[in-house]
Amino acid sequence: MGRIRVGTSGYAYKHWRDRTPRGFLFACKGSRYITHMKRLKDPGPALERYFEVVLRLGPKLGPILWQLPPRMNRPDLPRLDDFLARVPQQLRHAVEFRNAAWYTGEVCEVLDRHGAAFCEHDLLDRSPPARTGGWRYVRFHGATAKYRGRYGRTALRKWARDLKAYGRDAYVYFNNDTHGHAVRDALDLSELLDQLPESAAQAAAFRACVATGGASERGRRPGTPCRGAARCGSSGQRAPPGGCPPAGTPEERAGSTRGTGRAP
Repeated sequence: MGRIRVGTSGYAYKHWRDRTPRGFLFACKGSRYITHMKRLKDPGPALERYFEVVLRLGPKLGPILWQLPPRMNRPDLPRLDDFLARVPQQLRHAVEFRNAAWYTGEVCEVLDRHGAAFCEHDLLDRSPPARTGGWRYVRFHGATAKYRGRYGRTALRKWARDLKAYGRDAYVYFNNDTHGHAVRDALDLSELLDQLPESAAQAAAFRACVATGGASERGRRPGTPCRGAARCGSSGQRAPPGGCPPAGTPEERAGSTRGTGRAP
């Protein structure tokens, strides 16, 4: 996957920038001090401090998400308009409203005027009145409860169709990280969108080989083709860099049943 959302600030941004591959993007979450304590009011000095840090990501800095608290239950269009006029205009900004009172056409007009996306999420049982900014920012917070539960391919298939039909830039993030569901759902959606990275495809094939009991493939050398189509999904699938491990070890059995979502 070519992007990740960063929810903290003040850490080694330059180190992250230098250690990630070319084309990788970081989506940063806006300062909680600005959104939850200041509530977007008089954000000038706080914005300067925040962007002094995150701009160290350079060309790998992606969209900024400003998540407003649920207790902001009265839309303040002038305040929202003023805030969006103050943030760096060369960056993409998305706003996530946790209170349904903000789901109005007037709010959409303010966002659209500044090129900001109305964040789509599932903590509120409704969709934004309109898509704004000419791009999309989507968050999956949990299928069964907040930050919990896996969505699975069936539920994600309709999202894949929708995103394909949209045809513009869309940033999609999974926040259901309990038990590693976020990683597995992200891989499933990437595959449905035909955007699964090669490394992730190899990892998925490896897990399939383990899950189906590749006893005849134990010790297979790196780069040699698998002899069983059922084990890796293709008879031409190559062994992973470390080769196929012996089948039936406790680690393999645990990995094939628990489904933690960690890619080997």
